[in-house]
Amino acid sequence: MKRILIVLALVAVFAALYVWRYEAGWKFSFLLNPGGAFDEAEAGPAPDYAAPDAWLAQTDDDPARGAVFYIHPTTLLKTKTWNQPIAAAKEDAFLDFLGPQQISVFKDLLVHAPYYRQAAFYAFIAHEENSDKALALASEDVVRAFESFIDRYPEGPIIIAGHSQGAYHALGLLRAIDGNEALMSRIAAVYAIGYPFPENYLETTSPLPECSQARPVHCVLTYNARGSGAYIPAFFEKTPLPGGAPREGGRLACWNPSSKEGIVGAVCDDDGWLLIARPPERFREFLMSREWYHSVELDLFANEIRNDAKLRLQLAQDQ
Repeated sequence: MKRILIVLALVAVFAALYVWRYEAGWKFSFLLNPGGAFDEAEAGPAPDYAAPDAWLAQTDDDPARGAVFYIHPTTLLKTKTWNQPIAAAKEDAFLDFLGPQQISVFKDLLVHAPYYRQAAFYAFIAHEENSDKALALASEDVVRAFESFIDRYPEGPIIIAGHSQGAYHALGLLRAIDGNEALMSRIAAVYAIGYPFPENYLETTSPLPECSQARPVHCVLTYNARGSGAYIPAFFEKTPLPGGAPREGGRLACWNPSSKEGIVGAVCDDDGWLLIARPPERFREFLMSREWYHSVELDLFANEIRNDAKLRLQLAQDQ
């Protein structure tokens, strides 16, 4: 019975993605509104990160391999609550499908990925007090999970990574630990993929700057992938920034992970989008909208990201 329910849930999710592939589908995004006011009680109890079942993934091995703290993206689409209770997360078929797929990008490293009371997708569409409270609650869980992760790995370089909502919380986490110089110095890199961070935000507000040739470690890597004919919903580049920082326009930060050996070519365009040449068909099946590669941004460059993470960990170790 559980397998049947999982299949039905995935069919519903992929049907929604198919509708959103077309511009008209996004006109119905108001249907994702949870309705009612934010109520923390509806989010259920906070997870106990000392318990193994509070983690989507938790790899125990030689920490010399390098440890990654990974924050999963939004999978809470149509919902009646502003945050997903942990009990519901463990039954979330979309998360059960997408989480391991994204985590596998870092499969050669030690990956710890917490369950957290993620904010509903609508929190990024709407600009209201309910959204702010939902994101704040999710961020609190991420910070506590990271503290547990650090207790397990008290030494050596680490990586923080996240996609979409996970990327938002990754940079929010930096703000939470800013001032702890010993801990900040251990962060080899932050992979904050699939969230529209402006260059000026990373330059002036983020505790760590954008990575560059001059600064290959202790920095942030981010990109947002699209094709030349993409339809990007208007809300995306108006989404909130961690800490309530204002959006001041300007070019998006863009790291280009593509390589000559890779199967997907890409270039950062003038607006800071990672412009993708036509990828293999398997990357075009479940798109958020026409030629918007948000849902497969990690898969497009899995090998490149994996190799890059190993390199930056080694560079940080050698410092």
